[in-house]
Amino acid sequence: MNFYNDKGESVTVGYEKSSDQYFIDRSQSGLISFLKEFGKRNVAPRKPGAADPSITVIIDKSSVELFTDDGATVLTSLYFPNEPFSHLNLQLSYEQRIRHFIYAIKSETGSRKK
Repeated sequence: MNFYNDKGESVTVGYEKSSDQYFIDRSQSGLISFLKEFGKRNVAPRKPGAADPSITVIIDKSSVELFTDDGATVLTSLYFPNEPFSHLNLQLSYEQRIRHFIYAIKSETGSRKK
């Protein structure tokens, strides 16, 4: 799952089967030079014995949260893009599927779009 803007800045969230880890990669997210470690990929191991790597992702203007393994695994990352992320790219393997996809976008005027 890749959130990105027209400047080429992005945050990528997902599950890597080969390492059995969840990750948030903010290395291309915009302003990252203020701290050497800020642009690194954050990872969390999958809970042993978890049946299904279901992921819930919540994203806003400056943070992303990943919840999985029935809440036993959580990752949170801040990011500082130069313009808001306006695009989403989903890439699934043949073993993955989308069960629910819910979104709400709050415009600058305060109204909600769905």
